[in-house]
Amino acid sequence: MNRRMASVSLTLCTVILVGATSAQKTRNKSAPQPTEFYADADPDPFADSVPLPANVVDALRVTEEAKLNQDRISSLDREGFVRLFKAVEIHPAGPKELDYLVLGLFPMTSADGDWFWLVRAHSMHPQVLLFASGNGIELSRHRTNGYRNIRSVWSSAAGYTITRVYKFDGKKYRLWKEFQKTIKVG
Repeated sequence: MNRRMASVSLTLCTVILVGATSAQKTRNKSAPQPTEFYADADPDPFADSVPLPANVVDALRVTEEAKLNQDRISSLDREGFVRLFKAVEIHPAGPKELDYLVLGLFPMTSADGDWFWLVRAHSMHPQVLLFASGNGIELSRHRTNGYRNIRSVWSSAAGYTITRVYKFDGKKYRLWKEFQKTIKVG
């Protein structure tokens, strides 16, 4: 093979290899992670609820909210307690971190809003990083200490809205700011 033929062959192989690599990268891109989680949304972000690992269930059982409902949940076995939750996998610290956003079902909820927990599950000892109540949870694009900031939103039928912004302090989420707004209805 002469030099010109070898050069053309090498160029052609390089083009094919680059094209195949680009196509592979395009196919491997996963769908973007949802950023809004409202229990009454359509489609329901919790419709594809995942089973919670036993140690995450144990972490939820010892929360203050579970203690407040002890009279209602004390008779529940593990399976009964698990049915009080829906969960989705989220990655507020990036794709390598596995966390669960957990939605409570009656009695692990309130009369005028939902209860949400963010549980870090990447270790043998899961940790509840956030408890928030409201109509929904939103993951912000902005980050603090590597974790996405989180907003909880609660609205009443009378037009009163409370938005709380939580930031990660390196150990757990803390309330950073609260906004209250009344919209005149009618």
